[in-house]
Formats: sequence, C-alpha cells, structure tokens
Amino acid sequence: MHHRSFVRRFRMFGYVGALVLLLCLTVSQGQSQTVPATQPPTMRGGGDSGTAEQDGLTPQQYQKIQAALAQSRAQLVRQGKLSPVHTSAAVLFAWPLHPAPGVTLDYGYHGVSNFVDHNSNFPDQLLDYNNGRRTYDLATGYNHAGTDFILTPFAWKKMDAGEIQIVAAADGVILLKQDGNFDRNCSMGDASWNAVYIQHSDGTVAWYGHMRKDSLTAKLVGDTVAMGEYLGLVGSSGSSTIPHLHFEVHTANDTITDPFVGPANPSISTSLWQTQPAYYDSAINHLGTGTAPPVFPPCPQPETSNEQTRFDPGSTIYFTSYHRDEIAGQDSQYRIYRPDNSLYTEWTRRSTAEYMTWSYWYNPITIAPTEPLGLWRFEVIYQNRTYQHTFYIGSFTQHLALPIIQN
Repeated sequence: MHHRSFVRRFRMFGYVGALVLLLCLTVSQGQSQTVPATQPPTMRGGGDSGTAEQDGLTPQQYQKIQAALAQSRAQLVRQGKLSPVHTSAAVLFAWPLHPAPGVTLDYGYHGVSNFVDHNSNFPDQLLDYNNGRRTYDLATGYNHAGTDFILTPFAWKKMDAGEIQIVAAADGVILLKQDGNFDRNCSMGDASWNAVYIQHSDGTVAWYGHMRKDSLTAKLVGDTVAMGEYLGLVGSSGSSTIPHLHFEVHTANDTITDPFVGPANPSISTSLWQTQPAYYDSAINHLGTGTAPPVFPPCPQPETSNEQTRFDPGSTIYFTSYHRDEIAGQDSQYRIYRPDNSLYTEWTRRSTAEYMTWSYWYNPITIAPTEPLGLWRFEVIYQNRTYQHTFYIGSFTQHLALPIIQN
C-alpha cells in the first residue's frame, strides 16, 4: 500500500502565545474583508482506492509458528508460568497501537486496510465480517487471517521515527518472540517477520506481526504484560508491502477468530473489542500547509510532506487534507480564515470513489500580498467534525521567531 502523511502541529502556550495573538490581531485590523476571495479550483490529490496493502504467511511458516507456540506453551505450563486452565469469560481487546511518548498527537495516524476473509474459497472470493470485500486472498490459497492497521499518512516516515508503538491489546503472557528480521520489505514472499505472541486468560493468543527490527519488548517469554504495555514498533518485516500491524487472534483450539462482530462472522456473537469502531471509520488524520504537494516515492523510501507553517506575503500555499475510509457521497467543506476570523475563501469537495482506505487532497492557493499578516486558520468540516490547522503569513521577525515546521 502507499500511504500518506503525518502532521506535526504545535500549540501556543502562556505569555508568548498571548503576545503572538495580540500582534496578529493588531496587524490585521483595518485590512480584513467580509467578502470571500475568488472560489479556488477543484482540489487535486489521490490515494488508495481499495486494499492494495498485503501481507501473509506461507503454510510452512504457519506450521513452524504453531509448532513453536505449542512447544513454548507446554514448557511454560511445566514451569508454572502459564495456567493450563482457561477462564470462561472472553477477553476483550483494547486498541493495539499508541503514539510513542513525546510524539505530538495528530487527529489520527492509522487506517484499516484489511479485515479477516471469511470466504475460504479463492482467488478473489472475499467476505469480511460486515458482508463487504475489505480483505483479500491469494491464488496460493491464503485467506487473510487478521486485521491490518496501516500507518497513514507518511507510513515510512512514521516507522523510521518510531512514532507509533504496538501495545498489548489485553493482559497476558508472552508465548513467543521473533526478532532480527529485515523490516523494510515491499513485496510478498516467504521472508520471516518480527512478531510477539501473547496468550490470554481465556486461552486465546494474539499475534502481533511485521514489527520493526530490534524494537521488541525486552521482556522474555513467560513474562506477563498488561493491557496497553509496549510490545514493539510498527514495521514492514516479513511478507509485507507497507509498515503496518497485522493483528491476528487464535482461539484456545488454535483456530482463527475475528474480533469484529458482524453478519458474516460466525465465530462470535458479541464483539471482542472493548469498543468496536464503525465499519467505515471515516475521519481526517491530518491537515497541512506547504510549499508543494506531498511526495510519495517508491517503497521503501520515506515520504516528503513539503509542509511548513510560515509563509511570506504573496505565497502560493498548498492546503492539504489526509483522510481515511472515504466513501462516495461524503462532503468535505474547506475554509480559510484571516487573522481577524473573517472568511478568506471556501469550497466543497465531494467524494466520488466507492471506498478509499486513505486519500489526500490538495489545493494551491495564492494569498494576495495585500492580505493581513498574522495567524491564519485552515479548517475542514468532514462527517460533522471540524478539523483545524493554523499557519502564519509574515516575516520571521514579525512573529517573534515562531518556528517553521517543514521537511
């Protein structure tokens, strides 16, 4: 999969922030207009129009992993580190990803590219838990057996920076660890992945796959982990086409179970998630302003966002939004506001693709040099939620050496 994007936003605090806002409002007085500028052209952009990202394990790899898990389980039971008796209450899972400490939270950082395939036939005979086709199979006979959480936007940049951690979705015991394998793969094959396997009190085992090399928890096989505890970093090890987490759940009898409840999932009657997301979890992950459109080079090269937050008067600014789970008919309402909160311009874009795992859309707009200096606001209303991003127009010294965010 190709993916997109990531944001770095900063907030203004305290005395310096108050001075900046005062300066912006002062500079803009007497210069604002109440009539919006000329309607900008139709937005340009792109994204993934389906489930291009893939991963997988060969039958031989599955057999090897299952044998290693069985051996480890028996040894841990003998050592008294793992109970052979399972509780009757089903374990419920929390979200298995979390931003690393110190990482500025964006509106979002993920998308779901594939669910479990409930149609055992192949090839291209697909059925996810909701009677949809958000999954895949292979001509070799592999039916996707887990949930793929991709990083978006800017997956390779996020991976390289170690921004997104894989955390335990439930309390459990480490049953097996695999590490040391190359983690920048871009294709399907038989390469081994880096992974952690956790057994829970009800006997289920969660597989966390495609981790970044040498990022796995220092805890050992047989140690306990708590829900939300660090397990590793997202990577692209093994048979993988983009950095993502493959989350796969096996029952105590070692059969695949899908934690998402739905009409096409016969394995459960209630969700195994503490809070199950909507099938189409439509949202904006990031807003950005920049000097050019984002660049997505061939895998596995890191992306270039071309973003910054300060511009000279008269600059052409690329206003970009990064979405997840866009479906046909959804409207995104774009607005740009001057420092005095008057509307500079606005436009609306309607989604036309049936479904897009991720997408990005940009519009280059030249801000007239006669417009006021100060703190401007880029705003998008999407699915009844308002997203905002601030940027500055003016010289470096005029804004008290406010930072430029660019890459």
